[in-house]
Amino acid sequence: WGDAPFPWVEPQVERSGHFIRWNLVADIGGCRVEDGRVIQDNENSCGIYLDDYTSNCTIWGNVFLRTGMGVVFHGGKHNVAENNIFVGCRCQLRVSESVSDRSGHEPMIGWNVGNRFCRNICTFDDPEAVISHLSCSRKEKIVHADAFVGQMDENLYHSTSGAYICVIPVTSGETYDEWHKRIPHDEWRQRGFDWNSVIADPLFLDPANDDYRLSADSPALKLGFVPIELSHVGIRAG
Repeated sequence: WGDAPFPWVEPQVERSGHFIRWNLVADIGGCRVEDGRVIQDNENSCGIYLDDYTSNCTIWGNVFLRTGMGVVFHGGKHNVAENNIFVGCRCQLRVSESVSDRSGHEPMIGWNVGNRFCRNICTFDDPEAVISHLSCSRKEKIVHADAFVGQMDENLYHSTSGAYICVIPVTSGETYDEWHKRIPHDEWRQRGFDWNSVIADPLFLDPANDDYRLSADSPALKLGFVPIELSHVGIRAG
């Protein structure tokens, strides 16, 4: 969603109505140019990206396999990512405030608040992978960062490397990289998130063959996770 005519942005425009569900998003790659060569770069590829102030949307019952970032909320408010499965993603959820720097967008500073990430299953092997990444393009916006996520809870996380990390913006540092800090998940919980989330094997039926149905004793079911029916996903005969 983008405002028109560019670059004027009205805070009270209705931004709502998108309901995204029952999708299998797998092996989303990316590329970049380095020294005149196009090389593979999957870290910044995305599963579902709600761009520029997209708000009031629900992402429910999707499976994301091996994408750089699973779900991205880019400047929007009151979006919900719930009951999804993330496998092998570098970042499960990214909430970014990097659009209100544009000319004419000043009224949108602080717009992206109250997003939710609940009852999702997130499994990853990469020790550099992160659960969540809150991002500010300018340090003075950090005051709004805690409000980016209104609720994050009742999720199931499983890292074979044992690393559970979140990225938050901090007031120290002069460059973008310096004012974004990796913190352990326990410190993230101290900020009021994921109190009822669990770290456990979700007990997929056959993950080696990309069968992510849940066994009857999966701990995700105890969190209220609703099994995702993907038997009809893909090209349909006839």
